[in-house]
Amino acid sequence: MATKDSERVEVWNAFLSLAREQGVAIKKSLEPEWTDKLSPNLTFQAERLSEDETRRLSLLTWCMLSIEARATHLIEERMQPQDKASSRLKKRDFKNFEQKWSFLANSARQGIKLDKAPHNSVRKLQKLRNDIMHVDFEGVKERLPSAAECLDLFNDWIEAMEDMNVRLGRHPKPDPIVLTIALDC
Repeated sequence: MATKDSERVEVWNAFLSLAREQGVAIKKSLEPEWTDKLSPNLTFQAERLSEDETRRLSLLTWCMLSIEARATHLIEERMQPQDKASSRLKKRDFKNFEQKWSFLANSARQGIKLDKAPHNSVRKLQKLRNDIMHVDFEGVKERLPSAAECLDLFNDWIEAMEDMNVRLGRHPKPDPIVLTIALDC
């Protein structure tokens, strides 16, 4: 069983390694001849979440950020041009992306249920958000969904996003091209 100290190291190093991977990709794009001199003795290579856990953590984190961005975009889009200045204030009134999604569901007035699929993925991701974004090490380790559950959350989020587009009147029916973003089509 992992100790609290080792859980902190594993989660911290998972985030650090994900950031470093992106840094390496950027460095190689700028300097194709560059070679990585990372020491194999560096601890974050050994003491971190498994590759599977790291991938799941990454997928959930990016889902959360995409929900936040999408909800904010849709709220701003719905604001009248004369209300653009007040939209900055209104965004601050929401404590989290679930509240933003709920606001959008209510403004659609078409019976979107946040406790039913696919929109319940937003609620489920919000519950995980605080553990991940505020780095509750124990919470991340204990509540990290299985790989299959992570994919279900991702796929449901894509379906919820497109359903919201339809219900807000952005287009008449789900766009099959957008739905191919999901990994179960």
